[in-house]
Amino acid sequence: MESLEISEVPSDFPVGFCLLTAGNDQFVGYYDKDRNMTVASRKLGSDQWLYQILPSQIGSDSHNYITMALDDDGKLWIRTATAPGSLPCPSQAC
Repeated sequence: MESLEISEVPSDFPVGFCLLTAGNDQFVGYYDKDRNMTVASRKLGSDQWLYQILPSQIGSDSHNYITMALDDDGKLWIRTATAPGSLPCPSQAC
């Protein structure tokens, strides 16, 4: 089993992060140490992550989650408890 460091995250509130692997691409959705919604992506076999901070921050309630999915065109969509509706990931990191 391979283990890679991605980023520092807060540990003072519960949140479910999301890992999505599709083909040769891997995506991780999480809240960074400043509580910003972040997506990191990489090619399988690489330890180089690309990072994209999204316009969503987390509070401290207990209904926190992140869900990600790829559509038929290969666009990554992200849904969080704090974002109304789904957000398309706007960069090449996604």
